Amino acid sequence: DKRLHQARELLRGHVINDILHRPGWSEISAVWEQQGVICKGRMDRVADDWSLIIDIKKCQVGAATLEEIEASIANYGWHRQASMYVDAITYYTGVTPLFAWLFVEDGPPYDVNFLPCDDETLQIGRMETNEVLLAWKAAVQAGKYPGYLADTKNVLRGGVSEWYRKRFNSKVL
Repeated sequence: DKRLHQARELLRGHVINDILHRPGWSEISAVWEQQGVICKGRMDRVADDWSLIIDIKKCQVGAATLEEIEASIANYGWHRQASMYVDAITYYTGVTPLFAWLFVEDGPPYDVNFLPCDDETLQIGRMETNEVLLAWKAAVQAGKYPGYLADTKNVLRGGVSEWYRKRFNSKVL
C-alpha cells in the first residue's frame, strides 16, 4: 500500500525514530495468568531489554492531539490493554516496562505523536481489568453470563452521550 510506504519513510526521518530504532522485537505474543484467568495478547514492539512496550495506533490526519489521544485511550479501553501488557512482561521477566502509544496519521503528512503511559493510567487500567477478569471468572464458575440486558424490566432510555448533550446545550443556550 502506497500510504504505508509513505508513512514508513516519514517515520524514518522523524525525531521519534531515536526511540523506535532500538534493538527489540515486533509482534511479541504472550500468554499469562491474571486473577486466575489465562490471558493472551500480542504487543506491537518490545525493547530487547524488556524496558519498553510500544503500541502503534493509526489515527486520522490531525487527530493526534493530546486531548484526542486521551479520549481514544479511554473510549477504546487501551489503558486496560496497556496494564495487561505491562503485567505480562513483568510476569515473565520481573522487569516492569514503560508502556507508550505511538499514534501515526493515516494520511499525509503522516505525522506522529508519542505518549508514554503514566502510572495513574496504568493503575486505572489494572483495576478495571481485574474487575472484568473477576466478573468473568465468577460467570464461568456460575455458568451464567448476564450480558447487556440482565434486567428486561428496567430497560434504560438513551441516545447521544452526556458530553454531546452538554456541547449541544451550550450552543443552544
